[in-house]
Amino acid sequence: MQFLHTPIPDQTTLRALRGVRQYPLDFGSMENNEPAVDILASGILGENYYHRSDNPPYWHSAPGSISELYVRTGVLRRLHAVNEVLKKMGY
Repeated sequence: MQFLHTPIPDQTTLRALRGVRQYPLDFGSMENNEPAVDILASGILGENYYHRSDNPPYWHSAPGSISELYVRTGVLRRLHAVNEVLKKMGY
């Protein structure tokens, strides 16, 4: 829990070295103001990777991880739409 209130340091230099993010995050976008919801409570199956007991490389649940799986409401809406298409296809 020591990291719960520790801010993430500036990653600009690391991103440039690895090339992992070419586009900056837009913290002012509408999506960043959407509330997070637990997809498991809405009937979509999933699993929080960090809470799994077989989470490599440590092979145990990450300290402080939670069993819930949160996504933005817009992501949940899209997941429900995908599920509807898959249902029509027999999945």
